[in-house]
Amino acid sequence: NNKQEQKNKNFPNAIPFPFNLHPLTELLYLVIMAKLKGGGLDVYYRNIRKRHGDVFFMGPLFAAQRPGPVLAITHPDDQSAIMKKEKELELIVNMPDTCTAIHGMENFQHLSSGQKHSALRKIYSSILSPRSLEDFTLTIIDHFRSLWDGLEASGKEVKLTNAISEAQLKLMCKILYGLDTETDEEKRVLVEFTNDFELTEKALFAPGKKSKAFIEGLKARERISAV
Repeated sequence: NNKQEQKNKNFPNAIPFPFNLHPLTELLYLVIMAKLKGGGLDVYYRNIRKRHGDVFFMGPLFAAQRPGPVLAITHPDDQSAIMKKEKELELIVNMPDTCTAIHGMENFQHLSSGQKHSALRKIYSSILSPRSLEDFTLTIIDHFRSLWDGLEASGKEVKLTNAISEAQLKLMCKILYGLDTETDEEKRVLVEFTNDFELTEKALFAPGKKSKAFIEGLKARERISAV
């Protein structure tokens, strides 16, 4: 409504140019600013939050198939409050073409409602129920105990998110593929898995389907699917 539209205009704009410019203009701007400021895009976005707060407008780069400005809501409490009103607000899951191409149209993230959504939700709920996961409890505990013990023994400075991601990948490979890291061959496969998952992650929000990041990610996803 008009009151809500007027209220939205009060949110700050984190991109200092008109929203109707090409999305690649925003990408170029973000890359340049990250280089100038140092620390990469993650540091740049943290600085945006410091300057503008938890809610601000971005340009069309992440608008996917719905061109126009993007309202970024970054605080977990705000995100949770919105998701609790998902049906009331009639939210639409709208992922970029690159993300759809990597995950496939039948991916759970793209099916926000309907019979397929309900069927998949039941399947995932049964797989991830406490009773189903009970058999994996010791495996999960062992992997993360090994992670913390290894970090304590190394005495080196590490980025904790990277260490946790690596432990999660090892755990996933063990549970889903039965892959350990005891032999050289298993270690080699794990390294390939790690590289391929990183490539697919970069491809999800790549600048386009013709970009190098997307092409490499799609090939990596095909290798993972072939295992």
